[in-house]
Amino acid sequence: MKPKFIIHDSHTEFFRSPFGAVCCNEQLLLRLKIQGSDVPEGVVLRL
Repeated sequence: MKPKFIIHDSHTEFFRSPFGAVCCNEQLLLRLKIQGSDVPEGVVLRL
């Protein structure tokens, strides 16, 4: 069985838009890259 990985690189624009600091109440798009064809049931964001 091949291990699976979920990747987020905060230093690459593809994974974060807008790039850099964000003001309070401003929208932020975060992307994850998932290895394999399985779709996760959910994602938890810890701040």
